[in-house]
Amino acid sequence: MNTTTHQEVINCTACPTNTVVVSDAHAARSVPEACIPCEPGTKAVNHSICVIDTMPTTTNGMLYNLTSLLSRNRTIQGTKLFTSSGLPYRYEYHLTLKYGDHVHCLNTLSNGVSYGIESLICRHTTIWESTTSGTEFYTQPLSLADRLIKAIPSNYSKEFWSEVNTNLTRAGWTRDDIGTDLHYIFNTYSSTINCPHGRWSVVTFRCGLAQDMWLANFLVNESRDMGTLELPPACPAGTCDGCVYHFLWTSILACPICSPAQFQRFYGECKYGTRYVYLTASEVCRIPQGMQMREIQQCPLLTTGQYVALFLALSTFLILGFIIFICHRRNKKLEYKYMKLIQSQEGRGQPTSCALDEHEEDSVDSFGRRSIRQISNTNAHIQLEPTSVAPVKATNPVIPMPKLQLPILGPILFKKRIIYSHRQKNDDQDRQPLPENEVLG
Repeated sequence: MNTTTHQEVINCTACPTNTVVVSDAHAARSVPEACIPCEPGTKAVNHSICVIDTMPTTTNGMLYNLTSLLSRNRTIQGTKLFTSSGLPYRYEYHLTLKYGDHVHCLNTLSNGVSYGIESLICRHTTIWESTTSGTEFYTQPLSLADRLIKAIPSNYSKEFWSEVNTNLTRAGWTRDDIGTDLHYIFNTYSSTINCPHGRWSVVTFRCGLAQDMWLANFLVNESRDMGTLELPPACPAGTCDGCVYHFLWTSILACPICSPAQFQRFYGECKYGTRYVYLTASEVCRIPQGMQMREIQQCPLLTTGQYVALFLALSTFLILGFIIFICHRRNKKLEYKYMKLIQSQEGRGQPTSCALDEHEEDSVDSFGRRSIRQISNTNAHIQLEPTSVAPVKATNPVIPMPKLQLPILGPILFKKRIIYSHRQKNDDQDRQPLPENEVLG
């Protein structure tokens, strides 16, 4: 209530997203009464009309991108049939699912006057004048879809899934056991006696990856194939009951977009701190356009197992090295003790004098510049010659040594030969060395 004018003021509230405003919303209505939500698979344009959503998101979270498929009109021709008189004819269907666009079906046999109808899906009959003539005429134009009711997947509900599989099997197609088929359901404004609720058309979009999923995923980003549009094999006229027309559109582009949870990661070998991560879809889905299926990821130079193996190897190497060092030290000590023991034993067992047999003589040969000391007149005889060996006279007969002529080079060296008699062997006084340059007579 306005306090100044004392008039009741109604505040307008904007309708929520994806809703349309009813025609008489100027009256006082609540938001649920004035704003009508669009059906699944459709979106609101200026809150005035619901049109086909080219990128629908289903209630269970599946996202589709049908922009490429819905941007073009399609034509499909049925099987050629013949009348009782042999005149050939066939049905020709035209489809468009693009917002604001329509297709035309003609009639050119009405007294030379040509006219047609506009619709989202329509059918006309093509007739040839004869089997050999190439002249075509179109007749019996029929609208099959004037408005889109909804677009839902097969697994929207258990009842709907069961009904869809029944219709697919009756039409001659395979069942949708995965639940990814997307069904666009259309209806006409007009009705007939046999079709009191009007004619219905169902366009089923089926993912084309089922046959070769890996190859399709590899080529999906480069693919521009519009797929194949089929009529029911068991019902060449396009309908099995005269009221519901069914079309199957199979394409790679009709697959649901893969969500991040549907990708599996395969990790390559880690080299120099980096490795490749390969992505692959674990379910039947379409890889988003432009998505890279190979990533480069940082990784440690060595894995945990390699670090453990390296630690064990280094530990083993250090332990073995320490053991070898200890053994080497002990061997050195034992070798040193053994050598000391050997030297000690040799020192104790070494004789201090030479033992001679009873009939042997003790003889010593020495060379030097010292004067020669005569040990005894009776026991030893010494003869010096500068260039010859001196004969020694002894009690025992001695064979004279031949004289050798030696060259005189530098100072003259004298050879001393001392012969001890057996009677004077124990004379310690005679064995004492003479002082330097002392000669006894």
